[in-house]
Amino acid sequence: MQPILKNEQHRALQTYGAWLTTLNSLMFNALEAIIEIDQLLNQFQPINSGRMRVMWFTLKPNATQYSEEREPLMVQWHYQFKSDHWRAKRVPLNALLRHQITKGGFAQHADSARAALKDLRSLIEIYRRARRMLKLLGTSSKEWGPQGRRCIEKCLSKKISFTQQLEAQPIGSRTF
Repeated sequence: MQPILKNEQHRALQTYGAWLTTLNSLMFNALEAIIEIDQLLNQFQPINSGRMRVMWFTLKPNATQYSEEREPLMVQWHYQFKSDHWRAKRVPLNALLRHQITKGGFAQHADSARAALKDLRSLIEIYRRARRMLKLLGTSSKEWGPQGRRCIEKCLSKKISFTQQLEAQPIGSRTF
């Protein structure tokens, strides 16, 4: 049986496919810009305690992401004198500029670093929004997709049985 809404289905596929492509490219363009700005931020700040950088964390594996996907988070590095190690402390995006150090060795490029941090905050928020929308699409279709297919198959099988019953009846005895 040929679909009745073939043209509409094709137009919808073009529209929704374009939306998915846009979200995907937006997400990866934001990630590439985050990497570039993080490299600039590396040049603006001395290697001292209080240095702000992007750190990439692996997401918990599930069906709504690709393999080994990583999420960018802002961290501030602190040197631990007792253990002679560097430690990264996560910094929330809404408090990013308050954690920036602007004194000492950081003072020379403080304005440039501040602009880079503002850009990083915006880019990480754009990435998160695009990622959230793609994740919602994947999660919702994973949950109700198989159930919806079963319901459609059930309805189509009933339609076939209704059609067979209708064809089996003599034409004069059909009532609608």
